[in-house]
Parts: sequence; C-alpha cells; structure tokens
Amino acid sequence: MKIAHISLYPPKGELHCNKSGVAPYTKNLAINISYEKEDKIYIIGDIDTEKEIYSEDNIEVRKVFSKGNFFYKNILKEIDKIKPDVVHIQQELALYGGILSAITLRFLLKGLQKRNIKVVTTFHGIVDVVSIDEEFMKENFSSLPIFMVKFAFRFIFNPLIKYSDEIIVHEELFKKRILEQYTKKSPENIHVVHHGIEDFSKNKITKQEAREIQKISQEKKVLLFMGYITGYKGIDLLVEGVEKYKEKYGDDFVLYILGAHHPKLKDDEGYKKEYYRLKEKAEKLLGKNVDWQEGFVDDKKMAQYYPLSDVVLFPYTRSISSSGPMALAIGYEVPFLASEVFSESIDNSDLLFKKKPYNMAEKLNYFFENQEKYRGIISKMRKERLWIEIGKETYNIYKR
Repeated sequence: MKIAHISLYPPKGELHCNKSGVAPYTKNLAINISYEKEDKIYIIGDIDTEKEIYSEDNIEVRKVFSKGNFFYKNILKEIDKIKPDVVHIQQELALYGGILSAITLRFLLKGLQKRNIKVVTTFHGIVDVVSIDEEFMKENFSSLPIFMVKFAFRFIFNPLIKYSDEIIVHEELFKKRILEQYTKKSPENIHVVHHGIEDFSKNKITKQEAREIQKISQEKKVLLFMGYITGYKGIDLLVEGVEKYKEKYGDDFVLYILGAHHPKLKDDEGYKKEYYRLKEKAEKLLGKNVDWQEGFVDDKKMAQYYPLSDVVLFPYTRSISSSGPMALAIGYEVPFLASEVFSESIDNSDLLFKKKPYNMAEKLNYFFENQEKYRGIISKMRKERLWIEIGKETYNIYKR
C-alpha cells in the first residue's frame, strides 16, 4: 500500500518548528504508524527554502508546494507521480495559507476523489457554530456579522466532510459537532483518535536538574502556560485566577507564560495591541511572580520548562481544537489543570475548574495539596495516548 501524508512538515532534522502545531503532529504520526513491510510512505509537504526530495525516517519527503490559494495544484501533480492508494490530509483552518486556502482545499479532495484515491482527513478542530456570538467575534478579531461567520464555517467545512472517505477527530465532542451542525456523514466514518503523546522518558531531565539550570528554588511552586496567545486561550482568566491564588495562598510561586505570537495573526495591528495589553496586565497584577517570555518555544526550551514545572494551566474560554501543549504536558508527565470547556473530553473533575478566577485559584490550591494524586492521573493518561498506540489506530483506518 502506498500512503501519502499531506501537511505542513518540519524542516529536515527538526520536529517542533514555528509553522503550526500540525507540522510536528504529522511527523510524529508518520514515524509511529505500524506500517507493513511492503508499504511505501510519502510526505507531500510545504517548501522551506526550495523544492527538495529526501529520505528521512524511512519516509520519502517531497517538499513541493508553497502556502497560498492554489497550493493544491502542485500537490495533485505529485499525486499523479506517486499514485498512492491512501492520502491522509491534515486540516486546520487556514493551515495552507490565508482564509481562501481553507476554501480551495476542497479542490484537492475533489481531485483525489476523481482519481479514485481513498481520502482520510484529520480535522484538528471543529468550530461550534451554534455558540458563535459577539464574544467569539471579539476573541477572533472579526468585525463581520455573526450570521456570515456561521455560514462561512459551514461553507468551508461541509465540502471537506463530504469528500473525505474517513474522518479523524481528536475528541468525541468534535465528532458530535460534525453530526449535529454540519453536512450529513455516517458516524461509522468519523473516528475519534486522540492527539498522540510523545515519549520523553528516555531523554527527559529531572525537575531538580531543570530548576538548577534556571536557578529556581526546589521548593518554589512553578506554574506554566505555554502556547500561542490567542483570544480563546483565556489569558485574562489565567492572570486573574493566579492573582486570586496569590491573594489567598501567598506568593511563593512563579508563573511562566511562554507566549508566542500566533503566526497567522502576528502582523495584525489589533492582535498586537491585544497581545501587549495582556502582557502588561500580567506584569501589573502579578509583578515579580510572573515571567512572560515572547517568541517561539523550540525543543530545547520546551525540554527545560516542562520538567521544572509543577502544573501546566489551560484556562481556555472555548474548545475549538485539540491542545498540542496539553499533549506535551502529558508526555512530560507534568500534571495540568484546565477550564470546564474541556469537560466533554476530560472526564475527571479533579483536572477541571470553572471559568472564574476564584474557582481557578481554589483548584490550584487543591492541586498543591494533592500532587501525588495528580501524578497518578497523568501517568495513566500518558500510557493510553503514546504515539505508537495512535499509529496503530490510524493505520487500521487506512485499511478499512
């Protein structure tokens, strides 16, 4: 069987990169699928500096397309050369360029259908169209009428759902949204496969070593937020919740906010204004207890800050897509606390708090009083979601 993965893809020799969380996701998936001996695996990826074809991890990587509205044309040319049996497409809104590329992606799927090639599409997020409101518009820096945005999401997603033979989503919640809010699709063709977890057990430094490198006291409580700063990530809630914790339980802690500018929004003036508003708010309310670091978090930095942390925080206000930073936290076996928007994908109430600063502060205090309990929860999660297990599930979908 010939299998072609279509996605953004990290540069040769790299894994985590400042393109999108989908790029390392695709590489982790591709190298962890339990292929059969006769299988031939291809990556059709985006150009880094120039077109290139090379072999890496027993996979033929073809960097042949540039992001943009007509990105799909070079992909179809490559498909005609490879003639794969299965094509696995990674989908995230505007992953392949601007918003128009999210619309033209349908032409890629339609072209594959005409060639009688099986299409598997992973949707990394499914927007809850019903809940789109003024707050959603504000979080996403949109001035369009709400009805138009609702129409646009269905206009983008419905053809992709229609032309996919098999669909993968990361949570039951996203499957439910497709079935209830988008075009008709048989539930049998929509598969829930969790976001894979990297196995850092062999190369991970200890908490003690990580803190010695950063010159942090072994006794200090360390909180971490990591990821692109966007409206739905709940940074206001994060700052206000930690401030409440400080007021009630003391200031022997540090909150690291490793907040990169979102690559799709970094040049937007409204986005930049909001980014620095949040940064100034954090520094004003938390003072010496917060360390906000700008810039992309590479593998080296990630490998230092996850191990030194006691808990990772996810104060999201909406569940739009699966969380790469949460998967990394589980991989590093660092406990996390998340807002109630994750309640349909996380069935353990110990990990969740209501979207109120006071509730977040109380849950933080409960965590520090019960750390051993939380370490057990995360250890169990990790075993169930390692990439090798996700690879097996995905390959079985290819063979359906």
